[in-house]
Amino acid sequence: MNVCFYQADKVREALIALAFCEGAEKHGHRTERRLTQDYEEPDPKTDMAVVFGVKGHSRRIMDDHLTLGKRAVYIDKGYITVRAPVSNRLSRAFYYKVSLDGFQPLKYLDAVKRPGDRWEDLQRTHGIELLPWRRRGRRIVWLGPSQKYCDFHDLGNAHEHSRTMIRRLSKQTTRRIVYRPKHSWAEAKPLSGAIFSQGKRIAQDLEEAWALATHGSNTSVQAILYGIPVMVFGPAITDRLAEHDIERLDDIACPSYDDRLQWLCDICYWQWTMAEMHDGKTWNALKEYL
Repeated sequence: MNVCFYQADKVREALIALAFCEGAEKHGHRTERRLTQDYEEPDPKTDMAVVFGVKGHSRRIMDDHLTLGKRAVYIDKGYITVRAPVSNRLSRAFYYKVSLDGFQPLKYLDAVKRPGDRWEDLQRTHGIELLPWRRRGRRIVWLGPSQKYCDFHDLGNAHEHSRTMIRRLSKQTTRRIVYRPKHSWAEAKPLSGAIFSQGKRIAQDLEEAWALATHGSNTSVQAILYGIPVMVFGPAITDRLAEHDIERLDDIACPSYDDRLQWLCDICYWQWTMAEMHDGKTWNALKEYL
């Protein structure tokens, strides 16, 4: 297989691209790295295109290759966020999600029930817990996407998208709506009908939350860990556990502990460190679907 990693001209992406490609080569694949900004059309020799993040030509590169019957990998920050050690600052999120043939690996996630080894190791190493459901919240947290995210998913203007969602959520509940925009989106602004939350840690907003609503943010994983039910409207990794019917906002689904635990075991096989990419462990998991 010929693998082409399209990367931005940034140190972090260069390191991830190198690690991913070296892991692919350990499995006998041929690799090359190109700059995303130089992309024009698929190379006929490329069997798999790899992109990073909701920016640049990432969506077009994925769609172009999938339309031609080729494979695509989408890489971004990991599902379960942990702090990288001081000696590994360049990795930032430490774990990176590696999704096959889409923004999320939803069509593959249920195909194989994964063991608990990676989840248990993450718990031991980083002290992460799966908390019981909390059913006393007075607020609904809307995770507003950035403009880059809206462009990637064809959602239109980010302000208008969140304004519409706040109105829709407000019609279904008497609870206050908290508008929490993407923390790195500098253009975010307060919107009518919602409490504007900017600069707080997500744990603070979840403290009083009845539910968290999102299009597809990975922050919904943190909500599940905290015991806060989730409502999703797009391709979120929490899709299996989430409520999708907005009319059930005040009677939102709360899957069993066992279902949440198995889901956590499964998603841990779709997030990897750069070291694991380099060692070929990521490809050990991907090859089952290739």
